[in-house]
Amino acid sequence: MTLGLWAGSYNWEDPNHIDENKLTWLKNSLANYVGDSNLGVLIFQHYGWDGFSTMWWSDDQRDKMLNILCRRENKNDVCNPYNVLGIFTGHNHHPQRWIKVYAGTDANGKAVEFENFSMLTTAATTHDALAYGFSVVRLTGDKMYIHTKDKFGDAFWPVTVRDIKVGK
Repeated sequence: MTLGLWAGSYNWEDPNHIDENKLTWLKNSLANYVGDSNLGVLIFQHYGWDGFSTMWWSDDQRDKMLNILCRRENKNDVCNPYNVLGIFTGHNHHPQRWIKVYAGTDANGKAVEFENFSMLTTAATTHDALAYGFSVVRLTGDKMYIHTKDKFGDAFWPVTVRDIKVGK
C-alpha cells in the first residue's frame, strides 16, 4: 500500500491536519482485502519512525496509523496485527537503517513490533543529502530480499534478507 506522507496526511503545508477519510480508507482496505488471511502487507510512505522523521509527524498521528495496523481503537488496547512485512519509508538523509516500531502487545502479552526500513534518499545530485540510491524489494515464499544500490556505483548491491510468512 502506498500512503503518501503517511496514511492520514492532508498535505505537507498543514502537517497537523489529519485526513480521517484516508485513515478510514486504509482501515477498510486492510479489513476487506487482507482480513484474517495472514497475507503479507507492504507499506510505503514518506515519514518513518527514525529520529529525523518523527519531527515531521506527531505521536498522535503515529498512534492512529499503528492502531489501524493493529486493528484496535486506541494504543492501550490489545493488538491483533495484520501481517505487515515491512514499512518502507524515505524521509531519510542518512544511510539506510532499520527500526523496530513497538506497537503494543497481543492477546498473549507478546510484544508487537513492525519493521520500519528507512531507505536511502533519492534526489538530484545537487541535493545536500548524505546518501542517494534506490532499493528493490523481492518476495519469495518465505523470504523478503531488499537489494539496495547507492549513488557511488558500487559493483555489488548489499542485500538484506528477512524471513516472512504469508497466508494460512
